[in-house]
Amino acid sequence: MPIKWESSWPKCIGPMYVHSMEGIACRGFAVHILGHSPIRRGRLHRSKFFGANGGAVALNSKVLLCALVMLSLAVGAYEAALFRAGYHAGLRFQATWSLVFLVLLVLWVDMDCRKRKNIYRPYEFGFLVFLFWLPYLPYYLLRTRQAWGLLWLIGFAMLFYCGYWLQWIVYLAR
Repeated sequence: MPIKWESSWPKCIGPMYVHSMEGIACRGFAVHILGHSPIRRGRLHRSKFFGANGGAVALNSKVLLCALVMLSLAVGAYEAALFRAGYHAGLRFQATWSLVFLVLLVLWVDMDCRKRKNIYRPYEFGFLVFLFWLPYLPYYLLRTRQAWGLLWLIGFAMLFYCGYWLQWIVYLAR
């Protein structure tokens, strides 16, 4: 049965199988409920999601790196303040922070890798980096930044253990 497009019916875009509100299936296409497509020339147009002048901050590797550094310093300061008061951060907090740090680090590697043409990016590259981050992170940093990659690796380790370093500084300052 051919599907007629009327102004009240949603348009079909994208490679999915979804039923529309009227119960009409668009095999091989996702149904866009709003009635107009945010896709122009095969890509999502930013103005549909961020306003006409791009009012939101674009997610790139520098923004992710700044977020990683600021959150690491904030968590480290929080753990040091708790240590100074005689308390310790709970295991749930430390586990959650470890996961957040890992996700931000993997997102940074994924975004940073997109700018580099000499790095092979297989399908679902971000998920592969998330699974194999421990062997891949030193390899990626040394391959893309040569000798400076070792300093980057040490810097990431210091950011991850920032809370422990600040607790030692508080302990030695007593």
